[in-house]
Amino acid sequence: MKVHCNKQRFTLIELLVVIAIIAVLAGMLLPALSSSREISRSASCVNNLKSMAQFDNLYSTDYNDWLAPAMATSTSDHFASLFFQNYISKNNKRLSVDKNGMKTAPVFACPSEVTPWGHYNNQEFAYTHYIRNSRTGVWHTATIPDDKIGIKRSKIARPTMFKIVFDSPRLGSAVADYSEYTCYGARHKGGKVILHNTSKKQYQGGTANMGCADGHVESIKNPHISMANYDLKTGMFK
Repeated sequence: MKVHCNKQRFTLIELLVVIAIIAVLAGMLLPALSSSREISRSASCVNNLKSMAQFDNLYSTDYNDWLAPAMATSTSDHFASLFFQNYISKNNKRLSVDKNGMKTAPVFACPSEVTPWGHYNNQEFAYTHYIRNSRTGVWHTATIPDDKIGIKRSKIARPTMFKIVFDSPRLGSAVADYSEYTCYGARHKGGKVILHNTSKKQYQGGTANMGCADGHVESIKNPHISMANYDLKTGMFK
């Protein structure tokens, strides 16, 4: 006695419906996954800035309460280079003290920035994705007396408001100052990039991470911080 089994197969229409449903579900999930990845990248950036705050504390301890200068006697003595040579490469003999070795230290690279950092002749971020407040000292190029002198940690009236280091928009320049007197480094959480020229980007609609003198990090929505409204003594923006 033979038993006949009816084998049911998907019709073409049914297969297309299944594919369409999968595509719709993927379209719903991918933005959420992308958002989760950006949250993780932004958190890593915050950790970078907190690490720099620790380096700043070490520097102040080692150098009679002075904050590390934004830039010292030459373009090779910017703050990131000082941190690398004093507190990273000394603790890891595998890292060279030159710029190639410095590029292996992830603390200077923001995970949300796709542009690599390196030599400014390559129109990349110069040495690091982060930028430092010039009020901590820009000795060899300073035209403002307060920039030339720098500042001691004990002289900061409100450490919670004194912004020290934060997301940078400056490509092709190692100048450690606010870009065009305004910070546009809002590359996190949906920030859209406008490339003005080979030396700076503008990030719109996102947030910028900023490290303060007390060690905490703030995420500020689409910041526009003008040096014209900057209090030189307290480090506060009026």
